[in-house]
Amino acid sequence: MKKHLTLFLSLSLTTSLMLAGCTTSNNDTSGDLPPVALSFDEPEELDGVGNPNAEAEDDEFVLGFQREEEPMMSGGYGEVRNLTDEDLAVFEEAMADVDGVTYVPLTVSTQVVAGTNYRFLCNATGVYPGAEPTLKYVTIYQDLDGNLEVTDITDADDDNGNTVEPPMTGGYGEVRNVTDEDLAVFEEAMADMDGVAYVPLSVSTQVVAGTNYRFLCSATGVYPGAEPTLKFVTIYQDLDGNLEVTDIEDAE
Repeated sequence: MKKHLTLFLSLSLTTSLMLAGCTTSNNDTSGDLPPVALSFDEPEELDGVGNPNAEAEDDEFVLGFQREEEPMMSGGYGEVRNLTDEDLAVFEEAMADVDGVTYVPLTVSTQVVAGTNYRFLCNATGVYPGAEPTLKYVTIYQDLDGNLEVTDITDADDDNGNTVEPPMTGGYGEVRNVTDEDLAVFEEAMADMDGVAYVPLSVSTQVVAGTNYRFLCSATGVYPGAEPTLKFVTIYQDLDGNLEVTDIEDAE
């Protein structure tokens, strides 16, 4: 009997311990599960648009926004040049309503903006007796639709800020050798000259409302024993290309 009681108590104790173990495992598993190892890799370097491993470029992107480009600066005026028919048409249309002063364009330079700025160097003379000519810059703006506006008329200044004086009579440029173009001008203008043979030796030019050519020539009468002399032959070419011999004089 005692042996049977001891066996019964042992089985009861074992069953109680097993039930307690199951209850504990349902409530708290932290002691029964193996630890989980967590690891974090170093974050990859991103560029401003989220591409990994891209090299950063000198502040090209800031906080994911592309840097706004600087507005394009307006360029300066181009080379000063003789007027074309198109330039003259622009000038005449824009200046049609300007009264009191006569403006004769001599040269022009242009600047590309949202359209075009034309800066004409002009000989300006008041419309009254005894008026003296002065040099003026006339600036005309032509928009992208072709509309014209006179935006400025100022005294022509040199690079030092000094007012440019009108060129003196005979203010020709450097004397140079005659080019094929110069020779074509000379031969066309002198085609009807008879009695004297003119051979151009050198030339200088003067920009006006067109171009004056002053040729230094060897001039020889067309008769036996004639001695050559030196002459200046002045030829004017207007903006349409028409030619006129305006002067023939002894070279001093």
